[in-house]
Amino acid sequence: MTKGIDRRIADAFEAENGFALQPHLIVLGLMGSHSHGTYIPPEEPEIDDVDLMGFLVPPLQYHIGLPRWEHWRLQVDELDVVIYSLDKAVRLLLKSNPNIVGFAQNIPNAASMCYDSGANQLVIPMNPNNGLAFVVLAP
Repeated sequence: MTKGIDRRIADAFEAENGFALQPHLIVLGLMGSHSHGTYIPPEEPEIDDVDLMGFLVPPLQYHIGLPRWEHWRLQVDELDVVIYSLDKAVRLLLKSNPNIVGFAQNIPNAASMCYDSGANQLVIPMNPNNGLAFVVLAP
């Protein structure tokens, strides 16, 4: 059972990739106007979206075998989600990819995190504009 992650994301991810998102996810957080505090609700709500980016460490077979897992994208309803493998995210960061650099700058230090015992997860403030990331901990 996935806590803290929208079911549409978790279900679509597992259906398309063949492994569950939760045990492999390192961080999932807001991007775009929501993360920068520049969000203005649109006059037409159907064009509103929520941009999310995340990093994960894929299962072992993607590290030692021929198949590689690098990224996944979901666009459904208001959600626009992209999740990168940690190694791809680091490669993009080393190339100064602006999206990865911007997301990495929003990752806070450990002192600002808190533990949610009800959901067994870390709650991480990503920026001063109330953007949050959730890291579900193994049971």
